[in-house]
Amino acid sequence: MKNLRDELRQMRFELNLIQKVYSSKEEEKQYSKLKKEKQQLPEGVLSDDTGFYRYIESDLTREELESFFLYRQVLYLKSIRSSMLFFVVLTVISLFITLVFAFR
Repeated sequence: MKNLRDELRQMRFELNLIQKVYSSKEEEKQYSKLKKEKQQLPEGVLSDDTGFYRYIESDLTREELESFFLYRQVLYLKSIRSSMLFFVVLTVISLFITLVFAFR
């Protein structure tokens, strides 16, 4: 279950729905001391190779998130449409050239 939560957090991070905020030097000292004493870190504080950090959630409402994803889908669909159009035009041109040279 933890792997799924980590994966979900990673996806939200990639979509910029959450931000990774590193701790200040003072907080770093406190958290390092806690870690050395094998005490539990405060809620939401994680660590990696570069230091301690928290994930900050975006303050978007549900409706704003839905709009965000809808607009993103539209942008992706426009990109797919442009790519398909390019390959269709390329195919038509190659068929035309093939037919011209085949019946010479």
